[in-house]
Amino acid sequence: MSKIESEVLPWATIKERITNSLTNPVGNRLLEDLYSNLPKYFDETTLSDMIDKCRTCLENPALMAKVHNRMVDLLNAAKKYTVRDPWYSVLSVKLVLPSPCQAKCKFCYLGQKDYDNQVGRDSDYNAVPMVNTLRKIMTAALDRPISIEITGGEPTSNIANLARLMNELADQGITTDKQVKRITLTTNGYRLGNVLDLISGVVDYVNVSLHSTNYDERKEIFGTDKIPDDWTIPAFAEELYKRGIDMSGVFVVNDFSMGFDKFDTANLWCQEHGLVSTRWRSNVFMPNKVTLKQFTEQLADTGLYKLIVYEEAKDSSYSILTRDGSHLVYLLDGVEDSTQTSLGVSVLIRSDGKAFHDASCNMPVIHFGERGFLPLKYVYDKKVV
Repeated sequence: MSKIESEVLPWATIKERITNSLTNPVGNRLLEDLYSNLPKYFDETTLSDMIDKCRTCLENPALMAKVHNRMVDLLNAAKKYTVRDPWYSVLSVKLVLPSPCQAKCKFCYLGQKDYDNQVGRDSDYNAVPMVNTLRKIMTAALDRPISIEITGGEPTSNIANLARLMNELADQGITTDKQVKRITLTTNGYRLGNVLDLISGVVDYVNVSLHSTNYDERKEIFGTDKIPDDWTIPAFAEELYKRGIDMSGVFVVNDFSMGFDKFDTANLWCQEHGLVSTRWRSNVFMPNKVTLKQFTEQLADTGLYKLIVYEEAKDSSYSILTRDGSHLVYLLDGVEDSTQTSLGVSVLIRSDGKAFHDASCNMPVIHFGERGFLPLKYVYDKKVV
């Protein structure tokens, strides 16, 4: 494996090494242009014509092989995918800690996966491979913004493993910056109070799974009473706020036919308990009777909610609203496996450092220098056959 393939390098350094390894500047400019401006080249006819021209204009055999292989990879991908426009949406990167979860939520799309080769849920792990892979993903994403989500299992249940990850992120200087827009800890609140010092300075957002504003209903949904009660949640929100960390409440519903009253009551409850926003997600294992678009239109008709964003893609629908111009409400209607329709929407990194496009770990992420590399700067939608 060459240095380009094995080292975690900034994009500018990678391009410099390409320059040093290629004797013909025409080939180098072509590769840079391809990766940096892929949408205008991601077409079978265009790429085929360019490959034919390369055969005649690039005389250096080594250069010819490098450029030709990269372009053939892109041509093969262009036969199956189109580049989504706009393609600059945030890339979601999930760091899956090896940690058990005390809850038994039927709609948990992570809890139902066994993660081949994942470090045992109760085992200690080395955070270095995971964070090194995160670095590679950031490089492959070029200048695309990234949202990092720390999840599990329940990430607070194994405090030692969470500490290893927090320390490694801090040691490698991965914090919220120009590219990393947010580092989120997603938790059901179990032992959250024990990790507040640990996450401070690294995590800037906490998603707490609630699913109901009624404590007895929450215990039934989670299948356990080891979850925060109605008095603990606002205490968490207040303490996190003092540390510069925002807190959001998460609700999963079977579909968006839940009705306005239930929806509005939950949003008000979160606002009154000090949470900055409410996040709603449909159960990916259940068909929707009411689409997110229909529900969003119903909310707009009430006059209480103002629509800020509505996006609809092959893999999901997404909207952001505000109630009374203050409390933010996010809604997502997605699918269990987005790779059935699209590529480059999200990335999952296991505790062994291996990265995948899907939660079932069936489609590995290909890094720079490997055959079939596609920059994660873009989202690729499958063509309709």
